[in-house]
Amino acid sequence: MQRLASVDTVVGTRYHNVLCALKVAKPTLSVGYAAKSDVLMAEMGLAEFCQSARSLHLDRLIRQFTELESRSGQLRQTLMERSAEKARVLDHQFAMLSAVLFSAANPTSLSLDPPVK
Repeated sequence: MQRLASVDTVVGTRYHNVLCALKVAKPTLSVGYAAKSDVLMAEMGLAEFCQSARSLHLDRLIRQFTELESRSGQLRQTLMERSAEKARVLDHQFAMLSAVLFSAANPTSLSLDPPVK
């Protein structure tokens, strides 16, 4: 992630490279091998910047990269917002687990839904 922090834009082929790039709010183009990369990109607001490694189209890749760079400021903001939301949901999940596993609270009274912002 330290290395990714020094670049402006990422083209990643491995899931964890894409995940780390998104975590540091780098506009990212995913050339993935599995559907999980597409799902991750969609959840982070970058569904239009995905391609399958099995059927890569160079012209499309160039267009996607150019678009990614031209919208980098907006996309960084989106990535920061989505990451903050994911962190909030994760914090809620950990709080739920802690309450269920480590307290005398009645687990049936706990809400499974994340708190509304």
